[in-house]
Amino acid sequence: MKKISFLCLLLFTSCTLQKAVIPRLEHTLKEETIQEKKAPFTPLSFNEKTTQWGAEYLVGQELIKELDLFRAITSLKKARILCSDDERQKEVQYGLIYAYFLAKKYETATALFEKSILAVNPSTFPPYDDLLLILYTSYRAQEERNKAQAVYNKIYYHNEEKAKKLLLYEDFKQFNKEELPKEFDLNFLKSPYTAGTLNALLPGLGYAYAEQYQTGITSFCLNALFIAATIEFARRDLIAPALIAFSFECGWYGGGIKGAFDAVRERNSSIYNKRATTYMNKEKVFPILQLEYGF
Repeated sequence: MKKISFLCLLLFTSCTLQKAVIPRLEHTLKEETIQEKKAPFTPLSFNEKTTQWGAEYLVGQELIKELDLFRAITSLKKARILCSDDERQKEVQYGLIYAYFLAKKYETATALFEKSILAVNPSTFPPYDDLLLILYTSYRAQEERNKAQAVYNKIYYHNEEKAKKLLLYEDFKQFNKEELPKEFDLNFLKSPYTAGTLNALLPGLGYAYAEQYQTGITSFCLNALFIAATIEFARRDLIAPALIAFSFECGWYGGGIKGAFDAVRERNSSIYNKRATTYMNKEKVFPILQLEYGF
């Protein structure tokens, strides 16, 4: 009775695509992504370039362009210590936050901002929109939802189009399929619950549904072998061997249902992550691609 109830539950839930995908979306940062962006600040004067802080700042800028981020951070830290000009100090601090962001050191990036002079009236800062984007992404990565929401509200006020792209970014990351663009085709998705149901009805069939045919054949043969062994031992009144064979069969049978479920979910996830990443790169949905400025 329990087995029948379980099968019915699988059948009734097979129409849903909940848990059908595990999003693993990541933009692969390339040097040209940073190099093609314009610089937000006026170039250093000749006199500034001859100072120690200016030299370290220039080195840091060039290392960011080469994505040699940890060496860039070292140079920018030196420039921050040596620089006494308030406006240039803001630029150096922003460079550090930018480098930490690119290095995915989100906690360090936000902590640095909160202690910096940029935290005081940053709206007059030239790359203000980019700074907001960096802060929003960093706070979201840390699950600092209240701070992220506060920053998002500022982004929406200044640039509604960018705010909408950030929402789309979250929808792709969370696989909110109802919110994804209509042109993003989801017809490739299969139901993991259907796979589990099929494998419960006939071991191996769920794997075939997941397009793992060799695994399906193996699953069918192993289940058939243990069922046959159980029947044969029982026919000969060999109770202990029959129970052992039956316990193995139960393990293979239950494991096959879960295995088929996971196989479809992994299939869906692999296809989704590839297609979503391609779409998000093309439409510049990833936050890093929405940055207007570089160095």
